[in-house]
Amino acid sequence: MRQRRTIYFNDARHYYLFVHEPPMRLEDAWAPVDEIADTGVDTFVYGMARDDGWFYPSKVGLPFGQDMQGGFEQCAYWRVWHNMQSLIDRGLDPLQVLVDRAHDRGMDFIASLRMGAYAGLPKEVSPREDVREFMLRGVTELAADYDTEGVELDFAAAPGGTAFWFPQEEAEGLGPVMTEWLRHASEAARSRPGKDAGLVGARVYPTQEVNHKTGLEVERWLEEGLVDYLVPMVYAHMILDSAMPVEWLVEAAHERDVSVYYMLHPYYADESRRFNARQYPTPSMFRAAAANAWRLGVDGLYTWFMSWPLGDQERSILGQLSTPEQIAEGDKHYFLRRRTDVEHVQGVDYPSHLPVSIDPALDLGRMHEIPLTIADDVEGNARINSTRLRLCFNDLVRDDRLEVRLNGEADHPQAGDQPSGDRPAGAALGPAQQGGDRGRGAGRRLRRVGPMNVTRADIARSLKSMGLKAGDRVMVHSSLSSMGHVEGGAATVVQAFLDVVGPQGTLMVPTFTHSSCEYFDPLESPSLNGAVTEAARRFPGAVRSLHPTHAVTAIGPDAESLVEDDLERGALGRDCALDRLIKKGGYIFLLGVSQSSNSSIHIGEDYAGADRHGRFSPETPGLVILNHPQQGEMEIRLTEMMGHTPAFDRMEEVLRARGQIVDGTIGEAKCQLMKGEVLLAATVEILG
Repeated sequence: MRQRRTIYFNDARHYYLFVHEPPMRLEDAWAPVDEIADTGVDTFVYGMARDDGWFYPSKVGLPFGQDMQGGFEQCAYWRVWHNMQSLIDRGLDPLQVLVDRAHDRGMDFIASLRMGAYAGLPKEVSPREDVREFMLRGVTELAADYDTEGVELDFAAAPGGTAFWFPQEEAEGLGPVMTEWLRHASEAARSRPGKDAGLVGARVYPTQEVNHKTGLEVERWLEEGLVDYLVPMVYAHMILDSAMPVEWLVEAAHERDVSVYYMLHPYYADESRRFNARQYPTPSMFRAAAANAWRLGVDGLYTWFMSWPLGDQERSILGQLSTPEQIAEGDKHYFLRRRTDVEHVQGVDYPSHLPVSIDPALDLGRMHEIPLTIADDVEGNARINSTRLRLCFNDLVRDDRLEVRLNGEADHPQAGDQPSGDRPAGAALGPAQQGGDRGRGAGRRLRRVGPMNVTRADIARSLKSMGLKAGDRVMVHSSLSSMGHVEGGAATVVQAFLDVVGPQGTLMVPTFTHSSCEYFDPLESPSLNGAVTEAARRFPGAVRSLHPTHAVTAIGPDAESLVEDDLERGALGRDCALDRLIKKGGYIFLLGVSQSSNSSIHIGEDYAGADRHGRFSPETPGLVILNHPQQGEMEIRLTEMMGHTPAFDRMEEVLRARGQIVDGTIGEAKCQLMKGEVLLAATVEILG
């Protein structure tokens, strides 16, 4: 059941066990709880472990510092060991002291366990089964032996905070292994003897793509009811972001009555950006991020690592976070998070729109869109008396000229002018011409707030402008959240495509279950490719193919003939359903996603003779139970599972060089349209 929460996390180290001089007084031991008490925070989450030790007297993991008795690397490590030991010597369990204090101050206590924190696991163990058993015993200990309200499983600490739980080259195929482990962990947390059922939370990555490739079957967890709440975040890039792409997660979780808590990271800037020192967000920055989070419909806010020791300003911010009405009425400073150059973060991070690099030689006349969403009702709230957009430019000279458009308009009113219209705030930049004056910033009132409102007619108009027409056959890869707010949701997108291709055209979408599938019912198993594909699967007249891991769904007069016998033709290979659509002149449409989502490239791999077995082969097949609509349950042997090839990375570059991509936008989403046959030819050429 969904529950409103305001959560503060303490990692046990930096502003606690690292800093207090032993022996630890009870006042020091209570400090992480007392410093946030009476602020509006109702849930205290405590970090239990990292790779080199656990921060309580665990009987499962290695207590931090126990293996350092011959000498501590840092004085901070010495403090951790002696602070914990000073409480233990007095008959006090350091963890239970915090649990009891949280309850005394009116807060729930949740223990957060990093999923790569294996300190204490014997070196000679087998690499997988013993690790799973070790971590399961840790979850059981925290849920059963301590009076916690629940356990949070921290998957998002990798990389940077811990190691990954699977070898990353194998992770995507090991999703079922993690899901099976989570079934046992959830049971352990919820069925603790003599206590109420404990909560099970999980920190996960913000995007479906990263969760899938790291072996986290979040959609399946929700379907099976294995978690009570989710926290989307990227650990190692701790910059506050008011625009995390988590709409898909909120939608999917709420369908299953699961809570989502939005992570408000603690920094405005840090040392990873050149010439920058660590800076904490101002209260107005926190309010802006919180307002956008509430706009998404989240169930609460989650933050940590604020400037310490917490003063009046930090406690005031925490008080405001628990009250959306107070957030709505306060001043706000929205800013866009810049992409990071930290290499190990890039594999799990999501796209950022800044910085924008403009080459006058190549980009003359080209606009670079920078979406910016604000949650405030600028036109409807009479208390808002001024709004300013500030842009920072670098490496310009006097003769350069830059055109700035706000919400598509090239006019430049003076600060304080009030434009009209109803599009969301957003800017576009591009070199206009050489010569003339230029400015270093722009200020003006913004228009409407929130995400762009997109209607069925808007989508159809954009599709037609890109060249899609009646009678066309098209495969669509999509991200609903990339578009903004779509009136009517995912079903509206499906209907708009059908409006354009008409009764003689055919729409196809991927409705894959990927390698996570163990039991596949084509009539019931949900798609793991996003809300639009699931809406298409449920659409009247939709036909789904029978392939257990890579089924497609088609709507239109060609649907039956396209998916016929798809089970016998392999996953995304020659003459599969998608290949048949391409042979009929079909198009590929990317709606708010990149070429990395373009499944047709896998078909090109087959034509190129690339190795497609991956972790499955005729000698080591994967086994799936298929509930055949006519023949009932049967065992299917999978002998191939495609991976990532260079064609995914190079495809856009190759097609653009030949002018074979048509660009467009639908709402806030960037879109690409291309002929399937040219994409297959390019794949063969790249891999040849």
